[in-house]
Amino acid sequence: MGAATIIENIKGTDYTTTTIYGSWWFSLLWALLALLGVVYYFKSEASGNAKTWLSIPNWPRHGLHASIVIILVGAFITHISSRSGRLHLHFGDTMTMYESNEKNGAPVDLGFAIRLDTFNIKCYKGTKEPRDFVSSVTVTNLEGQKEKAKISMNHIYQQNGLRLYQMSYDPQDMSSILTVYDDPIGILTTYIGYGMLFLSFVLLMLKQIKGRSDVILYVAIAALLAWLIYYFNVRYMATHRVMPVLRTPFFGVHVGLMIVGYSLSAVIFLLSLAYLIHPNQKLTQWCHRLLIPALGFTAGGIFVGAIWANVSWGRYWGWDPKETWALISWMVYAVPLHAKSLPAFRKPRIFHLYLVVALLFIAFTYFGVNALLTGMHSYA
Repeated sequence: MGAATIIENIKGTDYTTTTIYGSWWFSLLWALLALLGVVYYFKSEASGNAKTWLSIPNWPRHGLHASIVIILVGAFITHISSRSGRLHLHFGDTMTMYESNEKNGAPVDLGFAIRLDTFNIKCYKGTKEPRDFVSSVTVTNLEGQKEKAKISMNHIYQQNGLRLYQMSYDPQDMSSILTVYDDPIGILTTYIGYGMLFLSFVLLMLKQIKGRSDVILYVAIAALLAWLIYYFNVRYMATHRVMPVLRTPFFGVHVGLMIVGYSLSAVIFLLSLAYLIHPNQKLTQWCHRLLIPALGFTAGGIFVGAIWANVSWGRYWGWDPKETWALISWMVYAVPLHAKSLPAFRKPRIFHLYLVVALLFIAFTYFGVNALLTGMHSYA
């Protein structure tokens, strides 16, 4: 995946989308990885006492692993069954067809008629910098019933099973360019996986609370997250002219969760570095205690970002370099939690050395991607 982001920077997005991310062998690799993971999980976890394996304290761990499989199943359903395209609306024209991505731009019936009444660019007060793009349309369904609607950034319109997103516009005649997308089963399946993942991490973090220090830790993390969400969604928005796609409550939640997750990873790095200089069992204990919330908040940030992308761009995952490296970093930090199947991580020195090196992945995700690669997150 990391190599694909570098190839994308050289060959372009269309090339990697077709030859790597959209290829049969890439999907097959993910399917094999998921299958091997499921087989190994059942073989290693269920080989002991069945009653203990099915006990309530183990449910969060089972739910966490099951949620990842469900997310991958949802992604596969999206890959094989979703339909998408482009709809170019000119002022006053009524359109009944859209250009299909799956059929190389061939026209496909919308199942309804849509007319562009007005297209407006809302700017920040006293400037010509766009704040939002708004298409006012009239939709006529198959029964002849008409409906007025507005489609803008982060505000989609749904009709006849299709979702319409404000994507861009043509400055020459101020016509509107919409994205057409349909993926009800894939999105629903993936969102179920997201929900299970969130609930599993919450239960795992609650399970870790065993004393006053743990309560203080989680209260401090919650307070930091609340302040970050408030800052980015209220104070930052009030003082910065941001791109239209960023003007959504998802912005503060996504950024806040990612900052908390990465900050906890940085603390783990410092604790591990301290251990390598002066070994202390308490440092190892704290690293173990922080790994679950670090992974949990990072996962939350990734998947809130995926939901936001679905609302804004019509798909929840696009293999953007920032998305891809965030996923890689998350997977890297998940490895030390599997000390049962990876005995090397039971040795404190190897455990801490790994966590010191692991921060390089987050550093590249946060700084390197912006500096060296391109993508939709180039503003972040």
